[in-house]
Amino acid sequence: VDHKSLLYGEDLADHAVVVVEGYTDAWAIGPGAVATCGTSYKRSQVLRLSKYPVRAVCFDNEVEAQRRAEKLCRELKVFRGETLNIVLNGKDAAQAMMDRTGEVEEIRHKVLGRSS
Repeated sequence: VDHKSLLYGEDLADHAVVVVEGYTDAWAIGPGAVATCGTSYKRSQVLRLSKYPVRAVCFDNEVEAQRRAEKLCRELKVFRGETLNIVLNGKDAAQAMMDRTGEVEEIRHKVLGRSS
């Protein structure tokens, strides 16, 4: 199976997803986080994401990654539901979790509707 045809962690998603780049970011956020396995993505992944009423894109806090996050958000906004772009203060969700900044907990609460 081509990893770019999947959303890693989708089997644990419910009504909302937080879209991240890699596995470790998905692990940091927990159930509800899905990884595109990099900043590039396929149309099939966009279509899978479009089925969730709430979608928050949380790519790394780097210029190129944010450019791609904004592009993904534009593509998702044509579908029903809400699409957000989350820009972390730190490098990525995994680093934010290790730094204990509270950003990951805030994402869990506000986007996924759950607490740590």
